[in-house]
Amino acid sequence: MRLFILLFFISTTLSGQEVGPRKPWQMIGSVLNIAQEKDVLLFNKGFEDGLAEGDHAWFWSHNSKGFRAVCLKVSESRSLWQPYRVEDESLLKTDIALLARQATSPIFVPSPEDSDRL
Repeated sequence: MRLFILLFFISTTLSGQEVGPRKPWQMIGSVLNIAQEKDVLLFNKGFEDGLAEGDHAWFWSHNSKGFRAVCLKVSESRSLWQPYRVEDESLLKTDIALLARQATSPIFVPSPEDSDRL
C-alpha cells in the first residue's frame, strides 16, 4: 500500500512539470568585463536567470538602444556575449546597468549575387 501511494505522488509530480518552448525573458544586469577588441563581453546573468547558449538579445540603457548580441557561453551566474550589431558604442563599457531583452535569431537574407544559386 505504501508503495502504491509513493508511486502515485511521484507520477503526479512528474506529470505536473511544464514541458514546451521557453518563455521570452527580460532582465536588468551589468557588464562585468569587456575584451580589448570589444568583441566579447561578460554579463552578470547566467542560466539560473533563464539564459541559454545561442540566445540573441538587445541590450540598452534607459535612454538609448545599445547593441544586439549572441550568447556564446553560459555558466550558473554569468554569460559571455558577442555583440554583432552596435547602435551606441558608449554602452560598451563596464559597470553600467543595462536592460537585456530576448530577441529572435537574425534571418538570413541572400544578396542579389547569391539569389541565382538558391
